[in-house]
Amino acid sequence: MRHLALATALLLAASTASAAFEYTRETTVRDDLGGRFQLSAAGTFGDGDSTRVAEGRYLGFHPRNEAGTVLDGAITREAVRDGDLVSVTYDGSITLTTTAAGSAPRATAIAFTDLAVERAPEEGVTITGALTVNGRSIDAADLPRPVKAILVRALRMFRL
Repeated sequence: MRHLALATALLLAASTASAAFEYTRETTVRDDLGGRFQLSAAGTFGDGDSTRVAEGRYLGFHPRNEAGTVLDGAITREAVRDGDLVSVTYDGSITLTTTAAGSAPRATAIAFTDLAVERAPEEGVTITGALTVNGRSIDAADLPRPVKAILVRALRMFRL
């Protein structure tokens, strides 16, 4: 169902733009511990503009390829370029489960809408927007460092 909605949105975007290229792709990344990340992406590229939509699914995925951290959930990424202006937003929810030596697993539920991630050479990664972490609303700029690091690592998978 989501793939149909994704394809419909892209066809609409393609029909309103004079795109020189269209693409679709399916990618699966498997970690050494049996988890996987599945990416479905499609988009259009034109002279000075582009639209790309991707949906990523984390299924018991270990972003560090170690047993202590596991991701489950789905995220949608939309990137729109209009000349020099590029807008990238993320929507979705994931559950991060961490296990420290000698302790019980701890789950952190993270949900977000219109989360924007920007990378600047001198400032590093900037995340703007609001997230809900375990039912509590948090400004993206105030995310605890370990949660931010895992979230940035999870969103990097969309660059495949």
